[in-house]
Formats: sequence, C-alpha cells, structure tokens
Amino acid sequence: MNRAFVKRLLLGIPKSVYANFKYLPVRQAIRLPILVSDKTRFIGTKGRVEIVEDRVRPGMFRVGLDGSGTASCLPTRLEINGVLRVEGRVRIGGGCSVTTIDENSRISLGRNTIIMGESRIMSSRLVQIGRDCMISWGVQIMDTDWHSLYVDDRLINQDEDVVIGDRVWICSNVTVLKGSAIPNESIIAASSTISSSWNQERCIVAGLPLTIIKTDATWSKDRPLP
Repeated sequence: MNRAFVKRLLLGIPKSVYANFKYLPVRQAIRLPILVSDKTRFIGTKGRVEIVEDRVRPGMFRVGLDGSGTASCLPTRLEINGVLRVEGRVRIGGGCSVTTIDENSRISLGRNTIIMGESRIMSSRLVQIGRDCMISWGVQIMDTDWHSLYVDDRLINQDEDVVIGDRVWICSNVTVLKGSAIPNESIIAASSTISSSWNQERCIVAGLPLTIIKTDATWSKDRPLP
C-alpha cells in the first residue's frame, strides 16, 4: 500500500463505519466489509447493500480507494435508493458514480470485478455485471433513457435490463445502453456504444453499429485484484 492510499483509507474510517451500519445488517456491518475513501459522497441512503458471500471479511468491497493516477483522488458518489448487490471482492475506483434511482432499482456486481475511475452505473430496473470483469475509465452503463418518449400518447422507450457476463473487459469511454446483453469473455473496444446483444463469446466488438472484429479472443488482468 502506498502512502496516499493509506491516508485516504485512514481518513475514510468514519465514513466507512457509517456506510457499513447504514447499508448492511448489523451481523455483517461489525466486520466492516465496506471500506470507502474520505472523499466518498453518499447522496441516496434509502436503499441497502447486499454482501453475498459465505464469509464476510473486512474490506471486501472498496469504494473510491482504487483507480490509476488522479482518479484515485476524485470523489466517488453512491446514490443507493434500491439494492446494490456485491458478490465477494469488488472495487469501485475514484470519481465513479453508482446510482439505483428508487426502491425497485438493482445493481449487481460479481466477484473480482473492478470499476476504474470516472465511470458511471445507473439503474432504474437492473444492471447486472458478472464475475472477473474489468470496467475501464469513463464507461457509462444505464438501463434507462431517463426521460419518457411518447408517440401518439404511447410510451415507446421503456426501461430494459442490462446484463453483462463474466470476464468481460469494457475499454475506456464505452457507453452501454438499455437492453444490452454482453456475453461472457467479450472485449468491448474503446469509445463503442452498445445497445443490443449477440450470442458469440470470446470476441472483440466495436460499435455503433455493433461489429464483431475478432473472434476466439482472450484477455487477462495484469495483476490479481488486491
């Protein structure tokens, strides 16, 4: 751990204690599985966090303490009015924003997934991200258009779930829109816009329009999740 990380961690202890006892049942909160930086902001506090793990350990879910470069120094915003489900170790980097807009909204983050700096995940219904995923800088994932669109008094843009499989690498500045379903082991090229689904795993895709540019592709993290 470098000195800056330790400083953010120690200064964030009061907020970490608050987050654990605000969002978790007491039997989990006393183990402090949530660690946040001193810059973390809690905007919505009506919802809850679900830690899905047989053995709850301190610091399993880190918020605002990771991310390369200056991102680790930026405020991370948690607006939890619905449910944020966390399976095992998960990292959300500095400058990110995670929003469940109301009690019916859910975000699910799989084990060993890391979300880098300045990315946004916004859910009106369901955003589900699988295990061992890497979400890079400046990524935006949302299951809603945020505004209703009517034609002849008929709503034509209902919210639709976003489902992202396991071992997916989403590169920087990608936008994932409602109704998207990304298969396991996909690699999404930088600055793509994803608004649909496909069936083939282990491929590199770019869009818009969505194009499969390589097949039988694999990727690996440079180092294991801390």
